[in-house]
Amino acid sequence: MSRFPVIEDLTDIAAYASRAGNLAAALDMGAGQGYARELKVPHLVLVHSGAVKVAFRDGNTVGVESGKLILVMPGNFVSFTAVESSCVLVCGLYQEKQIYDRLQLAGLSRFRPAISDQGYTLPMEDNLGVFVNGFIFFLRRGFSSPVYQGAKISELLYLMRVSYPKDKLAALFYPLLGAEVYFKNFIFSHIGKVTSVNELAQLAHMSATGFRAKFQRLLGESPSDMLTRYKTDMVLRDILYTDLPLKEISEKYGFNSIYVFSRFCKRELGSSPGQLRKSGRSPGSRSIK
Repeated sequence: MSRFPVIEDLTDIAAYASRAGNLAAALDMGAGQGYARELKVPHLVLVHSGAVKVAFRDGNTVGVESGKLILVMPGNFVSFTAVESSCVLVCGLYQEKQIYDRLQLAGLSRFRPAISDQGYTLPMEDNLGVFVNGFIFFLRRGFSSPVYQGAKISELLYLMRVSYPKDKLAALFYPLLGAEVYFKNFIFSHIGKVTSVNELAQLAHMSATGFRAKFQRLLGESPSDMLTRYKTDMVLRDILYTDLPLKEISEKYGFNSIYVFSRFCKRELGSSPGQLRKSGRSPGSRSIK
């Protein structure tokens, strides 16, 4: 059975960070061993067995035992250390759209608790326990494709939404329930339905200039960059995981010709559509970054 690398020295994060493309990891740790990283996105930490001590930047610590999970936010998370021999599933929530879609965060806003302390934990419901067992099983067997891992994290968020009362979910995800949750929810609900930034701004009943400024401030990137990234992700999934003819995929995403479509794929994905489909279905398939 393969094992993910355990970080002995809490200042040495290179072993985990170097696993480019991994959205999730199953970490087996002996007592006293740990994991540390400067997080750039929220992470869900689910303790499958044993117990860990989570340490935040401000010095606060929270104990999380087997069968419980915790959300750790970027900027305030320092490390967690195994109190005893433990297995921990760590899932990075890299796609904010995924969080809004699966959890329906806008609908949780009215349940937002009047708390600001760190370290709210939830017990894993039966559905989550079964899910975690299966996810760890496949991670240990080398299922490292970001497409697979992203789909599993999406499934995890959906299971959480249907397994917990809204007030419990709001308490766990309260750091994400800010005043602009409705604007973000609008973006993530419509980003796949438009072909231009101006069209998105019109749907939001805002000027293009004001829309771009607000978008950049809240989401940390330009709307055109997000549109391109979203289209790139959808194009790649259709190439690799459907049998749609490449010409049909080209037309589906608004490309004027197969030549323009091929040029887009070469620029954004590094290969032509035909090469991507061939390499993605060969025995030595490339991982999708």
